[in-house]
Amino acid sequence: GSRQQEEEEEEEEEEEEEEEEEEEEEEEEEEEEEEEEEEEEEEEESRKEERR
Repeated sequence: GSRQQEEEEEEEEEEEEEEEEEEEEEEEEEEEEEEEEEEEEEEEESRKEERR
C-alpha cells in the first residue's frame, strides 16, 4: 500500500503545482490589463492637452 500512497502524494503535488502556475498566469494577465488601462488614460490626457 505504500507505493500507492506515494503515487497519490505525487499526484497531489503535481495538481498543486498546476494550480500555482494558473494563479501566476492570471496575475500576469491582470497586470497586463492594468498597464493597458494606464496607457489608455495617458493617451486621453495627452488628447485633452492637445485640445487646449
